Amino acid sequence: MGHFKNGSVQVITGSTNVGIDVCAHSWSKQYSIFQENYTTFSVESRILDLKSVHVLHRPLIEPSLKYAIKYMLLADGKSIIGEYNATCLGKIRASCDGLIVIDNKLKKGELVIVNPVTRELSLLPLGTICLPHEESFGLVYCGTQGYKLVHLFLDESQFIGCEVLQIGEKSWKVIDGPSFGLMKWFGYDPVFAICALHWVPEVDHSEYIVTMTIDDERFHKITLPKSSRFNDRIMEVSERLCFVPHEEMNEISIWLLESLSSVTWTKKYTIAVGCIRNLIPLYFSRFKWELYFLDKDGSIFSFDFEFEQMRKIATEKGSFPISGASYSLHVNSLVSWQNKEKDHDTI
Repeated sequence: MGHFKNGSVQVITGSTNVGIDVCAHSWSKQYSIFQENYTTFSVESRILDLKSVHVLHRPLIEPSLKYAIKYMLLADGKSIIGEYNATCLGKIRASCDGLIVIDNKLKKGELVIVNPVTRELSLLPLGTICLPHEESFGLVYCGTQGYKLVHLFLDESQFIGCEVLQIGEKSWKVIDGPSFGLMKWFGYDPVFAICALHWVPEVDHSEYIVTMTIDDERFHKITLPKSSRFNDRIMEVSERLCFVPHEEMNEISIWLLESLSSVTWTKKYTIAVGCIRNLIPLYFSRFKWELYFLDKDGSIFSFDFEFEQMRKIATEKGSFPISGASYSLHVNSLVSWQNKEKDHDTI
């Protein structure tokens, strides 16, 4: 998600401000915590401003339909809720370097890109419109080219189509998608690592991942070291691709792929989880070898590789349940998509 000295991440973790931002639906109804006021940043209001819609012609939006955009900071064995004081109707579709892509519910199929810290917002050109469960988005930083948004989708002929938007351009570029039959499911967000986006193509029993190298925009099939099951995940760690499968009922292993030129997975570690079953890998810390897990009851655990210790994260009173919310990895920053050279300032 970029190289930051500090950051918060839509799982935001660690005393170094890495974390989880969660966009929680009907927040005010469920938790009676969030109340909009005149300082609240509304994505929809900003969109209407950009489109110069007169205040008398603006639609009335039921507050209970809005999401509150917040983040969770995991630090020193505790979780802390961070406020953006921001709302939106749409769900988060992609995240990178502090920028998030959100559905614009005021116009079907339209997307907006937002930095929730600086409140910079821009409308994106309309791309291919399809059902949410039949598409996937990935936002990546491409050096001097700026940011790219990749859109995979199931087309009318049941092939997987792909289009790429250079943020700031006025139209999407259509490219060849993955081979027929490779992608069967869009449930997990893609992971960016070793200069490529990676998708798990099936909900269970995936023998491979589908990879798109960003420079040449080509798709590849990479075999996993073992079949990926429902509670297994891929993630990025220290710019490498990591596969975290459940080996046995009480063991979780860590496999690393360091390069796409020589596709060789290396098993680095095995975690004995004891009586804690069904842990879902959630996030790998950027600043130390520490892996966060989500339990089926919504509890969060962390495993410290240095001390070989698993501990439960204390949840702040009033915290949102990650298991029931829409969340993605995110870094709080001052980054703007309008700058080709990325500003590394974070908060």
